[in-house]
Amino acid sequence: MILTKLVLDRRNPAVRQDLRDCQDLHRSLMRLFGEDRRGAGVLYRLRLNDSSASVYLLSEDAPTGAPAAGMTIVGSCAMDEFFSEIAEGKRFGFDLLASPCKKVSAEGKKNSQRRILRTEEERRQWLAAKGAAGGFELLWVRESGQEHRLGSHDAASGGKFAVDGIHFCGALRVTDPERFRASVREGIGPEKAYGMGMLLLRAE
Repeated sequence: MILTKLVLDRRNPAVRQDLRDCQDLHRSLMRLFGEDRRGAGVLYRLRLNDSSASVYLLSEDAPTGAPAAGMTIVGSCAMDEFFSEIAEGKRFGFDLLASPCKKVSAEGKKNSQRRILRTEEERRQWLAAKGAAGGFELLWVRESGQEHRLGSHDAASGGKFAVDGIHFCGALRVTDPERFRASVREGIGPEKAYGMGMLLLRAE
């Protein structure tokens, strides 16, 4: 796995459009790879402040395509050593933007729709369950805000849509190294095409 950092020039009109529409940002990032997101094993996290923007990309292989207008690759590193050092009992601090949802049926529609969990306790339980299935347990966790992103498909694919994310910070302990590696590689929860689910970790 390769971790890559890109810096986005918020003065660039193409970047401003990508930041307005998460589907456009997804398209711009996937131009770096020769296949779709799942095939390339891509997760990403957008980080914003008032004057700058950056994206952290995790992928199976290094990006080979030219960055979109206004985007610059500033560094990358292989994650092999990090993955090899994951062991049962190892602790990490984590930062996660995820979309803790449940599926609900919608009147008049064939498929159920995702709805973000309403209470902080429900969302904490959701994350704890993801950890139990994904090789880690939560030592502590708190929420530090929400993000609401807008996007648009063509009309035949559903038109405009929104993605809601919850920002979790906390600490975890590895209970199953192999499953935890899979959690890092594959991400947590839905909406990964729109910047959700990537675990940012620091050793404790």
